[in-house]
Amino acid sequence: MTKSTKHKKEFRKEKNKIKLKLTFKAEKSGKRKKGQLLPKGLNVTDTSFKSKKIVLPDHLRPSEDSGVPLNHRKQTFKELLAHMGHFNATVQQDGIKGMKELLVKFPAVLDVSLSSLLGKVSELMSVRDAPVRKCSLKLLEHIIQSTSAENIAPFFPLLNARLICCMNHIALDIQKDSHLLLDILLNHVPGLVSTVTMQILPNFLEQISSRDVSKGDRRVLTINPTQRLTSLKWRQEVLTRVNQLLILLLEKNQTEYQWNTVDIVFDQGKSCPLYMKRNFDVRLNIQKPGHLSVNDSNSPSLHIQGFASQILPLLIETWVEAMASEQLNKDQSCSLIGIESIALFTCISNVMFTLLSIIKQSENHLELLNWFQLEYGESLIRNFIRPFPFSARLESSRSKKQAIDPQCRDQNLILCFLWAQLETKSAAKCAELVFQYLSGLLQAPDVQFGTAAIELDKLKEIFFDKKIKPAKRKLQISSIIDAMRKKLPKGR
Repeated sequence: MTKSTKHKKEFRKEKNKIKLKLTFKAEKSGKRKKGQLLPKGLNVTDTSFKSKKIVLPDHLRPSEDSGVPLNHRKQTFKELLAHMGHFNATVQQDGIKGMKELLVKFPAVLDVSLSSLLGKVSELMSVRDAPVRKCSLKLLEHIIQSTSAENIAPFFPLLNARLICCMNHIALDIQKDSHLLLDILLNHVPGLVSTVTMQILPNFLEQISSRDVSKGDRRVLTINPTQRLTSLKWRQEVLTRVNQLLILLLEKNQTEYQWNTVDIVFDQGKSCPLYMKRNFDVRLNIQKPGHLSVNDSNSPSLHIQGFASQILPLLIETWVEAMASEQLNKDQSCSLIGIESIALFTCISNVMFTLLSIIKQSENHLELLNWFQLEYGESLIRNFIRPFPFSARLESSRSKKQAIDPQCRDQNLILCFLWAQLETKSAAKCAELVFQYLSGLLQAPDVQFGTAAIELDKLKEIFFDKKIKPAKRKLQISSIIDAMRKKLPKGR
């Protein structure tokens, strides 16, 4: 092969390489057919370009001069509300804190956005993150403090529904935080809570007991081993809130009685209350010829009787369980119990006293008192009156931290009032024990009246009870009256 032939062959190979590259690019783009060469002038680099404007949202934020309410991080109400509904707990917590700061700086925002704010805060009451629940409770308390009860009233059913959901939540921490939510409502809007008292009370029973079908659907105390608090401490917290609601119900009944009565003054200067109005729903139920019964389906006495029939057995059962660990010694003048048992004893006695006070205010109080002593009289005498009176066994390490009356005077007086409502043979046997305690207590030099849980009219009811023999009453009644006159505050 000559040199020229070899040169031509190499030239063809290089030319074919260029054709392959050009045809591959053109065929891939779909601009020309297979085998067609690239036209001249199209292999020039295109230097033209297009541009779009970039919008930065941070540059469009409103400033403080614009009049839009902002917190220190320049966040608006809508942004903070969106952060409160975020899936991340840290973002939620920051949104709640920022919202509280915004409401402190601009209180007028609350009046305009109360509906959306309460709706979002109520959702956070049942989240699983404890810090978020804690912050939401603080925000709710600030909201209720910053507005009136009239503004909260339209949204109170929402708060009540969320409270009941939290009380029945499967997580024990959320159940415990529901007590804090109830405390906020009781402290700031007690009038609204009084309208739904009988809706809230049954939910407390679910927190400490359950229904046992094998025992006729009777309630039995429950124990949760995964709970951080002890069973007795948890029941103490529950009973404390139960007593607060019962006191609220008692005050509501007293207010309604005052509104429904008017005093008629006679010429001699004496007055007598005249009952003006009665609200009830009467249904005639004729079952047999000659039998006519009236059912008051909405009567408050029926509701309180139903609640009392469920909680009183639980109170007695709780006290029996607490006393199982105590070593009572009746050789002394009183029964000594520990400080933890004293706190539980205070809750139980207060609940029973408030229940009895509500029963005595009802229209059919005689029937209810008769039912009370027939159902629970013997159990109360056996577990409370026979080991009476109780005193605290103070420990040196705890007595300084807790202010406890070592003689438990208020609680023992409540037991005396409880004893006075029972007309049984076993109650008559304890009359001398109760009377001796009252005689010694009222003659003690350090007793001051006016602050005890039992008022003077209750003491009169105890002293003049039929179970106390008149001969023994006359021996000490004069000295007791003299001692009481010296201790009474002026004007009483």
